[in-house]
Amino acid sequence: LYLFNADCQLEDEVVANLDWPAGNNIEKKTMERFDGVNWYTGITGGTPKAENSSPPASSAMIVPSPPTSSSSSSPPPGPESGPGSEQPLLTVVINEIAWMGTKANSADEWIELYNNTASAIDLTGWTLNAADGTPSIIFSTSTIPAQSYFLLERTDDNTVSDIPADLIYTGAL
Repeated sequence: LYLFNADCQLEDEVVANLDWPAGNNIEKKTMERFDGVNWYTGITGGTPKAENSSPPASSAMIVPSPPTSSSSSSPPPGPESGPGSEQPLLTVVINEIAWMGTKANSADEWIELYNNTASAIDLTGWTLNAADGTPSIIFSTSTIPAQSYFLLERTDDNTVSDIPADLIYTGAL
């Protein structure tokens, strides 16, 4: 998945190649970002619009992200990064993905973005695209508040029943 801002600059990406780097299809556990660079399998079915679950104690369970193809020499940070971090602070990152759906329905996929800044960000004109073309999401009139989460749900607003989606998209992960 590639997240581009309105100026077509790459903000963040998730490289899945032939398989996702984390998450669990059988137990329906999400892929969550750790330290802004690496991914781990969440301990629950996900934390949409909330801080990720605690990362595993064992570093063997943390999957490093492959190098990105962006022009930046440093990997993108997640919400755990910030002032004093060695990594540059990107404005918006892909923070959590339910690529395997939920226990209720494997088609109930969702994606969470996180705004790393102290200001709201207008997502109008931003895009989130998969290498194979699905999903291909174009943001219009969407804003993500400062240091907040933005929830995208596939097909309808029933994917995460107790949290309203910020945007509905089509196309399977």
